[in-house]
Amino acid sequence: MSLIYLRQATLADLPTIMPIIANAKALLKADGSPQWQDGYPDEAAITADINNQQSWLLIVDGQVAGTAAQVVGDNADYQYRGIIHVAEPGDNARRAYELNLD
Repeated sequence: MSLIYLRQATLADLPTIMPIIANAKALLKADGSPQWQDGYPDEAAITADINNQQSWLLIVDGQVAGTAAQVVGDNADYQYRGIIHVAEPGDNARRAYELNLD
């Protein structure tokens, strides 16, 4: 049975997070989505998420399997009260979610 859990990301995790984000951006572009095609999220945005304790990692059997930013509250960029963006490596990288938590 796999050991699966979430943990908050740290600045030391940036080298692991950024390739996951880049892969998700490429797959969104290939799918014709305009999401994340303007440079966001970049390393500065991920760093801010980490510093604001909003960046999380999905750990499966001791390896990073995904990353998410959990923003609870108002966000001027979205018409949601809470937003979770998830980008997973490999075949699952097509999953970038915006969830309405209302």
